[in-house]
This record gives sequence, structure tokens and C-alpha cells, in this order.
Amino acid sequence: MANKAFNFEFVRSVDPDWVSQALIYLVSKNATFPKVESSAKMDSLKAIIDAARLNKVSNLISEQSAEQLGLDLRPARGHLDKVKFRTMMLNHSSMVTSFRAHQALAREEIDHVIYKGPFQQAVLYGGPYVKPSADTDLLVSPKDQCRAFSALKQIGFQNKETHAWWWRRFLHEIHLCDDAGTMIDLHHGLGQAGLPNVRKTDAILARSEKCEVAGMAVPALDMVDIPIVAAYSIAKAFLSREPCLGTLLDFKVAMQKLDSKSVDALKARAQAHGLCNIIGFATAVSSATFEGKIDAPGFFGLNPEALASMAVTPWKETLPWPKRRHILRVLSGGNSFHTARDTYWAATAHITRSLLDRNRSAA
Repeated sequence: MANKAFNFEFVRSVDPDWVSQALIYLVSKNATFPKVESSAKMDSLKAIIDAARLNKVSNLISEQSAEQLGLDLRPARGHLDKVKFRTMMLNHSSMVTSFRAHQALAREEIDHVIYKGPFQQAVLYGGPYVKPSADTDLLVSPKDQCRAFSALKQIGFQNKETHAWWWRRFLHEIHLCDDAGTMIDLHHGLGQAGLPNVRKTDAILARSEKCEVAGMAVPALDMVDIPIVAAYSIAKAFLSREPCLGTLLDFKVAMQKLDSKSVDALKARAQAHGLCNIIGFATAVSSATFEGKIDAPGFFGLNPEALASMAVTPWKETLPWPKRRHILRVLSGGNSFHTARDTYWAATAHITRSLLDRNRSAA
């Protein structure tokens, strides 16, 4: 099955409810068997493989589950093998880059954390080659952002974006690249305009733990912080209407690894970071996706089927997406001061981005 067979337009043409439910069943143990069926098995297979790529779960597709669905994976085997090989290449490069960045920052005594990516995959899944990771996500304190940028420049990384200041101001990150095309996303915060800001990120740095893979040791998120950061990534995807089944799996697996004491710690940390509703929302999306139900009343009045579709097949045209301002208000948790601050931040980001796009079009 050639790569050119997989494109976003094609995956739109197949019943998104079938694609969503089938893909969830294929990559998650104990998921609910699909309630809808597809008569065009080959077209369904192509759409599911494409949706798996978009959700970054291609390497997790189970042959046994495929057989139970009546799907023959043989036409896609060559493609899936290529994905596994590419994942190994990408993730090995990402680990080497992460280790180089860690050494550069350690020399300058800059506190930092490598998060997401292959090191975190090793913690969650037992190996670093589960999901493709094309870049390195690196978190530093806001006060150390300039020093970290300088340290990374010394090992060949530069920022060449025209409007880098916008990303720095409203998404708390800078995109760096070296001559070989290797990417590092240097974060000095975890918040994003349009969502509640993440407070007290320095505490996350202070709680970091060493993670070692293939003889390379780097500071990484501790186990309790992994689902907190994953929950925020799920909210980001929801705001942007992007598929996020891979991140949902991270959240689910991380939560399953927590004992009762760790769950209590997670609740306390969520309160300190201003993310209680974000954690609640991620929990609701996870339950809707993997269990087909929501224990508490649904966020935004959405039923489990809609929430799961928004997470896995957000291109479905009939989904009742809430407005961005409503998303911010609900996820902010009702604190009037923080909601007003985050609303101003989101509005400023939108206005300045619109002006930049208009100027770019006029140039």
C-alpha cells in the first residue's frame, strides 16, 4: 500500500464513526467493540491506516484486534513496516539530540526537562520506539530562556522564523533547527493562548527525574506530571480541532500507573497549576474514547460519542464544536480573575496573528 494512498481528503470520504471506533479498538486493549460497521473493508482499511498516522498510533495497531474486526492487514503490512522503521530512525535521532541539548544546558547549570518523545515512551510503554517523534521538546524556566537559547546556539541550533516573537509570547516556545534539519522546541512555559495558563511551571522542573535509555540519561517529567502535561496537550488538540488519540493513550497509560497516593498528589498539583478542569476534561475525553461513557456530566454538554469523535476524527463535519471563548471559560474553572487574564491573552494573540497574516498576504 503506497504512501500516496493516504491523504486527509481520502480519510474524510469514509464513515468517520466507523473509522474512529475501529481505530480505538485496534490500538487499545479492552476498548469497546465498534457499534457501526463498514461494508467497504478495503476503503475502511486505507482510512483507518491514514487516521492512525494522523493520530500517531500506527505502531500500536493490533493484528489480533484487526482479525476480530474482519480487517485484513496484509495490504497495509509494507506501509506499517516502513512506519516502524522510520519511527526507529526518528526517535533515535531525537534521543541523541535530547542528550546533546541536555549536556549543553547542564554545562551552563540551567535547570531543564526533556518531555514527551522517546524517553517518555520508554517510561510509559517500556520502549522508546512506540510513536514517531520528529523533534525534541525541552522545558526551561522563563528566567533561563535566553541563557538556554544561547547554550543551544553553541551546539549549532538557530531560530530562523520571521515571527518568532509571536510564538515566544503566546505559545511560550521557540523553534530551533540546526544545519541537518534537526528540530528542538525550546519551551519556557506550557501554556497556550486560548487555554488557561499553566502556573508555577518551575515546580515541574524541580520535580524532574532522571530517565536513561540506551546509555543516555536526561532529566524527564516525574510520573505524576506526565498525565498533567498530557492533559494539557489534549486540551490544545481540542482547541485546534486536531486528532490526539496518541496523547490520550499516554494519558490513560500514565494514569493507570499511579497509585492512590500519586493520584492525591496529581490533584494537589493540578490545583497549584490551575489545571483542575483541564485534568477533568482529559479524564472525560479518555473515558468517552476508551470506555464509551462519561461518569460525570459531559463537558460542554457533549455526549461520549461526540467527545470521542472530536479526539480521533475531528474532521467529521457534523461535530458540535463549542466556541473558543466557551472552551476557555469552562476550562478556566470559573475563577473570574484568571479567566479575564487568559481571555485578554487569547484576544491579543488572535489580533496580533491576524495582523501578521494580513501583512504577509499583502507583501
